[in-house]
Amino acid sequence: MLMIRYVTFLLVCAAVLAETESNFTTNGDGVSEGDDKKPGFELLLTQLEQIVTRMGEKFDEQLKSIDRKLNQLNIGIGAVDSALKKIQEGDRKASIATVTQLSSVATPEPVPLQSKPQQAQNELQRLISQIVTLSTSSQQRFEQLGCKIYEQFLASADNSKRGLLDVLYAPTHVCPRNWIQRRLDGSVNFLRTWTEYQRGFGNPEGEFWLGLEQLSAMLATGRHELLVQLEAFSGTFAYALYDDFHVGNASEMYKLKSIGQYSGSAGDSLTYHVGQPFSTFDADNDAASTTNCANLYDGAWWYGNCCKSNLNGKYLNGKSYNLMHWSAFQNTKGLKSSIMMIRPYPTSSNSEQ
Repeated sequence: MLMIRYVTFLLVCAAVLAETESNFTTNGDGVSEGDDKKPGFELLLTQLEQIVTRMGEKFDEQLKSIDRKLNQLNIGIGAVDSALKKIQEGDRKASIATVTQLSSVATPEPVPLQSKPQQAQNELQRLISQIVTLSTSSQQRFEQLGCKIYEQFLASADNSKRGLLDVLYAPTHVCPRNWIQRRLDGSVNFLRTWTEYQRGFGNPEGEFWLGLEQLSAMLATGRHELLVQLEAFSGTFAYALYDDFHVGNASEMYKLKSIGQYSGSAGDSLTYHVGQPFSTFDADNDAASTTNCANLYDGAWWYGNCCKSNLNGKYLNGKSYNLMHWSAFQNTKGLKSSIMMIRPYPTSSNSEQ
């Protein structure tokens, strides 16, 4: 910018001197009166020529520098593009190898990739989706295998040896999809209305009640077992297994129709409730004539007059009739956790599946 201003100034001076020169007159000797001024004008022209030459040289250098930088940038872009192609090719090969390793069954012949980038991207996305599908299928097979292993162990265990399953029993990790009730930490309020107990509430990953309507529909498909896992705040575990668990429908107020034979280490605190309809604080269906058992026991259950078990009661580390308890195990002490699970009754046909 400073150079441009300087050149402009010299051009103005040259123009002024040229104008002045044209006004000079010539004397009798043929010598101009302004001849002594011409060297100043010529000097300005010389300086202008030098400046223009230097500016041209500088512009040439700048253009060469720009060309060099553009060449370097093109080289860098080419390197990045080559690296991306290698990464995409590596991801494609890795995806194909992973699919081949995961798949244990016959698969269709792979569709050859075409040269167009969009087709290659679509093929890669298809392979990724196939990997996810295979992974999900493998997880489901693993869960089914875990359930079978646990069921075989439970069937072969000697229930007369109290405490055997207290250490080994961990179905929440190997067979989690058949929970109908789960309490772990008191994070969910179980003092709910009749409608809520009908529909279910909570989260299967945390505290949870399946819902009476869905439970009744599931049990109506055939004979089922009920498995109840209990944990005391002291760290002691116990279980109760019933081999014919059946609940009525809505018109029967989800009556506990049968539970079958008991076995386990927790003691039997459910037989007392057989034949009783389900009750909540806003739907008093219990056998007590003067007491609303659900309201008194802060829960919802198949109350009679009133209860031997109260697994939907108040969650608290203490001792009281209204707490979550199983009277044959820890009496009325509040329990740390309870899990109720069902499964179809084992037969020769479904045990081989």
